[in-house]
Amino acid sequence: MNEPVPAPVTEPLRLVRIRLALALLATAVLPFALGMLVVPTLSGVDHAAEQERVGAASASLSASIAAEFERARSGLLFVAANPEVRRALSEKPAA
Repeated sequence: MNEPVPAPVTEPLRLVRIRLALALLATAVLPFALGMLVVPTLSGVDHAAEQERVGAASASLSASIAAEFERARSGLLFVAANPEVRRALSEKPAA
């Protein structure tokens, strides 16, 4: 009289869905996650070279800007040393 009750039909479908979700996770997400861990390690050498290149370019640009400022400064000092310019700057404008 005590016969086991058969499992509902939805139970096997639920197991299939869980297995399908786990399979998708294993085939799609897991390789991507592992790749994210490996790629930075492999590209570390390229990253260091890129940082060195950017540092050299930054130093070159800084030196170029400093040279332009020095050229402008020396030009202004040359003009300011001219006696005519000094006289013109010291005169009060007519009001």
